[in-house]
Amino acid sequence: TKVPLAELGWAPIQVTDKTMSQSLSKGMNKSFLSLHWHSDRILLPSRAHIIASSVRCEEQMFRIGKFAYGLQCHLEILLEDLSRWIEEDKEYIIQNLGIDGPKVISKQNEKYCLMTQKQRLEFIRYLFSLLLAR
Repeated sequence: TKVPLAELGWAPIQVTDKTMSQSLSKGMNKSFLSLHWHSDRILLPSRAHIIASSVRCEEQMFRIGKFAYGLQCHLEILLEDLSRWIEEDKEYIIQNLGIDGPKVISKQNEKYCLMTQKQRLEFIRYLFSLLLAR
């Protein structure tokens, strides 16, 4: 039996959809850091189209039809949110990353959350613009 491998903390995702990567606004990267907080994989229907992936999870972003987008990663996270998540989910973090896991994620958050916020929010705006254009 295959055991799911947790994806916790900040790691890159890569836009893999060629049409989307070509239509990204100037200055938007095809690869950027996002927060990951899961140990499951999504079983997508056959009509789903993968938009972005990470090393551990192919289904980071996907589209089904014209109006449904799904995200496994957390582009929306703000600096203060993650402190609460770490406290509330401490046992889950320790179980998957070891005793120093909460400290590791906290340090990653201090380093990456504000640094990546503009790009992550820009990508969310981009996804909304796709929905509004249809």
